[in-house]
Amino acid sequence: MNRKLNMLRYLVQSNSFTKIGELATVFNVTTRTVRNDLLVIEEYLKGTKAELVKKKGHGVIINKQNITEEDLIRLIKKVSGEKSFYLEEERLNIILQELFINEEPLTLNILSERTKSSRSTVIKDLAKCEKWLNYRNLFLKKKPHYGTKLVYKEHDWRMGVIDHINNNLKEFNFQKLCNSFEEKFCYSFDSNVNEFINHFTCSKFLILIKNFIRKYESDQQIRFTDDAFINIFLYICIATKRIKDEKILNIDSFEQGNIVNIETIANWIKNNSKIIDFDSSINFIEVEINYMACYMLSQNVR
Repeated sequence: MNRKLNMLRYLVQSNSFTKIGELATVFNVTTRTVRNDLLVIEEYLKGTKAELVKKKGHGVIINKQNITEEDLIRLIKKVSGEKSFYLEEERLNIILQELFINEEPLTLNILSERTKSSRSTVIKDLAKCEKWLNYRNLFLKKKPHYGTKLVYKEHDWRMGVIDHINNNLKEFNFQKLCNSFEEKFCYSFDSNVNEFINHFTCSKFLILIKNFIRKYESDQQIRFTDDAFINIFLYICIATKRIKDEKILNIDSFEQGNIVNIETIANWIKNNSKIIDFDSSINFIEVEINYMACYMLSQNVR
């Protein structure tokens, strides 16, 4: 039963045809056993809108056009009694988060365990993650028996993290966070869904960062849009955590260009940094202050 359920999970995770021989190799059985297991899987799918499609020379695929992946996951959980199973998007998020946070190389076995998927699925997911990362000037260093780790410049790493949060962590409720600032209480992150964001935040700093941004708005007589406010909030969370971890921006990490008022805003940040760094534990060097000024000036106002 476990093998058949694992095979069903494997097919649900795939978006292309899988050959019978590949399934036989993955599950270490004969092709005849695979065909028998597929008959059982067809029984699993009866009563749902999903269909197991078999095509000579191509293999098999689960047609998910008329059913959501969430419905398939519920089916698998119902049949197997499992509490944990990840969709492809969730797996990609997990892999990206592991790559961003871990300095040590990650083996296929580690990622397979973390995503609750096979090694072959992890390899395919890593290829998709690599494409996403490369577009953002972030690169993977891969060696056999060594694992995979992220190679980056600090500026690109920080922007990649913010990009990842904005684009992929859909469960993170930005509006709720904005409202929590307005209502003057700390938003409690869901440690299960937002574990990645939680890595960069500490409840005692949330209100301090909020006060820092609001004072900036008041002194500069502007008002950031909700998205801009959140972007700045996230950047300061990430930057302060990285500075404490001694991951400092290089002076060549970015170009200031012809941004107007950067010197004025940099001086404002320097003079008001105690709002965040109340215990003098964060070393805001000049390049960090200048980039924070650039980032704040680049955000939209109402």
